[in-house]
Amino acid sequence: MPSGRVFELSDSTPRIYLHHRSELGEFFLSSDAVIPTFARARRLAHIINQVPVEEREAFKYRGERSPLSHALARYADFFGLFGDFRGYVAHFLLQDLVTEDCSAVRFFAPFEEFTTAPLPGDMDAYRAYRQLAVAFIEVRNRRILASC
Repeated sequence: MPSGRVFELSDSTPRIYLHHRSELGEFFLSSDAVIPTFARARRLAHIINQVPVEEREAFKYRGERSPLSHALARYADFFGLFGDFRGYVAHFLLQDLVTEDCSAVRFFAPFEEFTTAPLPGDMDAYRAYRQLAVAFIEVRNRRILASC
């Protein structure tokens, strides 16, 4: 961990992907996949379209209260292991998903302050998303290999 403490994971806990228990706390972890496949995008359209415009507008990362605050608070112990967002990004080798100073996320689709649909709207948009997603995966795989 960034603190220098060892964070060993076990895959032998029944029905749990990865598990850790130590003086740092107890954590139940799942995959670190960060790229959605949009395999069920059509199935989600009816849900996304129900989200009021006001809620989409409120979901901006400008130092304001985030709609994710409750979820982030629930896992504060886990996120605290990394010191800060930059530590989290570095630990999981996600540098290519954020700007150099970690102040903004790089999206794989056009981003207009949460006013556009989060899913690709046509084949060209999907292909552009897929190209950026695959490029990220390839770069991250090289980072992982270099860190081993």
